[in-house]
Amino acid sequence: DDRTLLILSTTKAQLLSYPDFKLVRNLGYPQGCTINDSRGTRVGNAWFAILSKSDRRMRYRLTATYWKWELIDAQFQGEETGYLGTFEDRYVCAVSVSGIASTLDTHTQKTTSLQLDNFGPMAAQSFCVGAEMNVIVGSPFINARCWQIDMNTGKGEDRGRGMPGGGQINQTLWDAGRHRALMCSYTSAAVSELDPLAPGEW
Repeated sequence: DDRTLLILSTTKAQLLSYPDFKLVRNLGYPQGCTINDSRGTRVGNAWFAILSKSDRRMRYRLTATYWKWELIDAQFQGEETGYLGTFEDRYVCAVSVSGIASTLDTHTQKTTSLQLDNFGPMAAQSFCVGAEMNVIVGSPFINARCWQIDMNTGKGEDRGRGMPGGGQINQTLWDAGRHRALMCSYTSAAVSELDPLAPGEW
């Protein structure tokens, strides 16, 4: 209704009255879960949000009927982050940072997913040269992926996810002794290793 506000912060989920902002109810979060910086959305009388538990991102629903969190998808987006949106006040749409688009039909509970193609140029966020292997390893901005280029042929290849969570690889260094690229990432401050000759495994 137009006299109630749903407030989600990093530590609290609350209902406040409007316009006097008095506490109506403490909702809290499911045990072990926290809100993250992914955008939520409303469909009908329900609010859909991505909650984090350890390194997993799960989709939850909060309905105005009971004001209880309901787990919708425990495997939603895995370690990735993304954004939720609404289409025709029926579908919950989502796009992850690696370009996976998905929908949830709130009437039938049917889900769909699709890997989106990248269109247009994307500047390099970081890269390094493995001179003894004639390879360049690098990463673009904000989509958590990495790539490599064969300097003999000029052929480039997307190597997939290069880091846990969401964000981007900010620094790439070449370990000439081990013939590996070391990639330091934001936002998790993790270091990942890439062998240009091995298949990508994450």
